[in-house]
Amino acid sequence: AEGPLWFRIAGIAVGLVIIVFSALAVKDFFFGKKTPPPVPFWMGMLDEIGRLRESVKNGDSAPEFSIGVLTHIVRRYLEVRFSIRAERQTTAEFLAELEKDDSPLSDNDRRFLQKFLVAADMVKYARISSDTETFEAAAGRAEKLIRGTAPAPEDGKKGKEPANASL
Repeated sequence: AEGPLWFRIAGIAVGLVIIVFSALAVKDFFFGKKTPPPVPFWMGMLDEIGRLRESVKNGDSAPEFSIGVLTHIVRRYLEVRFSIRAERQTTAEFLAELEKDDSPLSDNDRRFLQKFLVAADMVKYARISSDTETFEAAAGRAEKLIRGTAPAPEDGKKGKEPANASL
């Protein structure tokens, strides 16, 4: 009395499924694909700027709108990179924070930010027009700022992720 034939076949099928899935799990555990290292936050910001530049170049985004997005990217980068709490600060308050004696930015970077953020506010709030060339120059300078302030890894090359960074 071993039971009906269909019952034995079902038991064998379940056993085979368990064996196959166990073998696959062991294979993936020992020989699975290695996940690539996460993209550093600052590189993600450069990628966002690149996509924004492409959108303006293709005519998908207006330069006026894109200037605002660019300021958001730069501010977010600086917030994460230097632990500056600026999400509720005006441009003037944000710039004042960066002007302190212990500022992590160079004089040149602070001058750029001052001009860039004030000009962007004029585009966003005073409805001053912007063109593709103006946006492109600002995007290029923003990329330069990020590359120039990106954290250095232990081996001395630019690009290590800050411990508190997250997209």
